[in-house]
Amino acid sequence: MTPETQYWAVLWDGDDISRPRTLVRSRPSDDGPVEEILGGEGTWRPTGVLALHRLNMYEHELAPLAPDAARAFEQARLDRLRAAPPADR
Repeated sequence: MTPETQYWAVLWDGDDISRPRTLVRSRPSDDGPVEEILGGEGTWRPTGVLALHRLNMYEHELAPLAPDAARAFEQARLDRLRAAPPADR
């Protein structure tokens, strides 16, 4: 069975799961799992957040997120970026 991509919402104090700060994901690759965070510019980049969380060293909460909800969040971020005037990007 091929592992599936897993997603987590990054929540700061007072945040709600329906409006996370950003997302973190772990996706399979030929070399093993790749852990990434969704940047403000809408691209995924490598991160150590999940490793810190596993060590209880990450200062924010990570809440598991369904793939459909994660894709909707990512698409909404991209849509906001496309709609923003160039000076606001």
